[in-house]
Amino acid sequence: MKQRLIPFLVLCLAFLLALAGCDNRSYGNEQDYRAARAERFNVEPSVGTQSTAADGTRYFVWPLRSGEAQADVLTGDGFNVDRSIKFESPDAAAAHIALVGAIEGDPEVAPATFLTERATELGADSGRFFANADGGTYYLWTMPDGSFTRDLVTLDGNSFSVTETNTFATTEEAEEGIERIASFEEYVAERSQQLGAPVVWGSNTRSWKMYAFSDGGSTTVDILSADPDPRIGAVLRTTQTYDDLNAAIASLSGQLLDESTVWLGASQYSRYGWALIAFVSVLVALIIMNIRAAMGGKGGTIRRIAGLDQIDEAVGRATEIARPVLMVPGLGSLSGITVQALTIFAYVIRSAARFGTPIRLLNADASVYAVAQEITRDVYMSEGVPEAYDPTSVRFVSDRQFAFAAGVAGTIQREKVAATFFMGDFYAESMIFAENANMVGAIQVAATTQFTQTPFFIAACDYVLLGDEFYAASAYLGRQPILVGSLIGVDRSKMLIMASVVIMCIVHSIQMLKPVDPNTLPPETREIWSNTGQKYLDWRKDDMFFKRLPKIERP
Repeated sequence: MKQRLIPFLVLCLAFLLALAGCDNRSYGNEQDYRAARAERFNVEPSVGTQSTAADGTRYFVWPLRSGEAQADVLTGDGFNVDRSIKFESPDAAAAHIALVGAIEGDPEVAPATFLTERATELGADSGRFFANADGGTYYLWTMPDGSFTRDLVTLDGNSFSVTETNTFATTEEAEEGIERIASFEEYVAERSQQLGAPVVWGSNTRSWKMYAFSDGGSTTVDILSADPDPRIGAVLRTTQTYDDLNAAIASLSGQLLDESTVWLGASQYSRYGWALIAFVSVLVALIIMNIRAAMGGKGGTIRRIAGLDQIDEAVGRATEIARPVLMVPGLGSLSGITVQALTIFAYVIRSAARFGTPIRLLNADASVYAVAQEITRDVYMSEGVPEAYDPTSVRFVSDRQFAFAAGVAGTIQREKVAATFFMGDFYAESMIFAENANMVGAIQVAATTQFTQTPFFIAACDYVLLGDEFYAASAYLGRQPILVGSLIGVDRSKMLIMASVVIMCIVHSIQMLKPVDPNTLPPETREIWSNTGQKYLDWRKDDMFFKRLPKIERP
C-alpha cells in the first residue's frame, strides 16, 4: 500500500509547488508583465515606468486613473512581483523610491526607549497617549504632585523630540487648546456639508475606511485611516474624484482592495496560501490513507454507540405488537446527510424484513424518494423475501414543510407506529413529529446535524445521536470501508487540527512577549512606518506560526 501512496504524495507535492509558483506572480518578460499588470490596473501598458532604488531594489510604477500610483517591487533579474505599494501620487512613489536605501544608520532612539527615558527625565509616575496633532502626538504624564505634563512629540528624521511642553492641574485643562480630530461620524457629517453632497457608499478594509459623496453627478471618495482606537479619530489620507459612483466602486474594487497591495503607512499581511494548502493536503492524505487501510481490512474499530442498541429493540417491539416502523430522512435533498440517514435506514429495513415487520419510509424530496425505493427493494431482495416488499411502504408525502409535517403526523396517529426513526435535516417540524410519536407511545431514535433542533429531539425522543455520532452510526451499521476509513481519518484529522491550534497559540504567545527592536527593521519599512506614524505590522514577517507579529506603539 505504501508503494501505491507514493504517486499520490508526489502529485500533492507537485500541486503545491505549482500553486506556490502561481502565488508569486511571475511573468516571462517585460511585455507579458506590462500586459498583465496594465489589465489589472485598467491603464495603458505604456504608462508604466521602471526605477531602481539606491539599494538596488527594482520598482515598476503605474500611474492610476484615480491619480494615485501603484509601485510593484520586482525580485530577481526578471519580472517577478514580490509585493505592491500604493501611493497617493506618482510623485509620492518617486520620492519614496529615492529614499529607499538612502537612509543610512538606525533610529537614534527606539520609541519605547524614548518614552521610558522621557518619563525618567520628568520624574513622572506614568505616561500615556493623549491625542494626535498635526505633525506630532500628544502624550500626558502624571506627576508625583498630582499635576499633569503634556508633551508634543514629533519625529525629526530618525529621532524623536519634544517640541512643546506644558503643565496642567487637571486633564480637563490639558484637553484645552488641542484641536482634536473628528470621529468618523463627525467627519462624514462635516464633509457632506462641505461638499454639498450626501454620503452614498462606504467600505472598510483592514486599515482604511472609504466614504463616497455624490449628489448624482461626480463622486468624491475620501480614504481615511481606520484606527481601532476611538481617540485617534478620522485621519484623511487621500481624496479621489470619479465621474459617477459606479466608476468609483469599480476603481476601488480593482485597485484599493487589491489583496496583494501593501498600503503606504499600513502594511498588510501577506497570505501564506501555500501553508494552508499544505496543511489541507496532509489532512486529505490522512483520510485517504485510512480509507485504503479500511479497504485492506486493517482499519480501526468503531465503538458501539448506545443509541444503536435501541434499533433492534425498537424493531423487535414493533414485531411483537404487529405495528409498523416509521422512518423519516428529513426535509433535505439528496445530500451527504440524507445518504447517511438512508444508510442507517437500510439496516433498520433489513431487521424489519427478517421479522416481517411493516415499515413506512416517508419522504419530502422526489430524488430521495426514488433512492429510498431502490434501497428498500434491494434490501428485501438481499434478504431473500422480495415478495414481502410493499412499494407503498415508501411514500412521497409533500415537498412543502408543514404539509409534509401534517402528513407524517397523520400517518403516526392513524397507524399507531411502534417505533420512529427521525434522521437527517429537520427544522421547525421536528417537534410535530416527536410529539405525535410520543402521544402514541412509540420508541423514538433521532439524529440531526441541525443543532438548533437537537434540544427538541432530546426533550421528546427516547434516544438521540449527538453530533458526529450520526456519521459514526452509518459507518458502524453500514460497515462500508469508505465510510469507516473516512470516519477514522476525519477523527485523526481533528486531533491534528486541535494539536496545531494549541501549538500555534503557545508559540505565538511566547513570541508576542518578546520585545521588537525597530533597528532590526528593513530601511524601507522603517521609513514608511516613521513617515506615517502607524503601528508597525510587517507583512513579510507573517509566517505560518506568526513568527514575528511586532506591534510598535505610536511615537
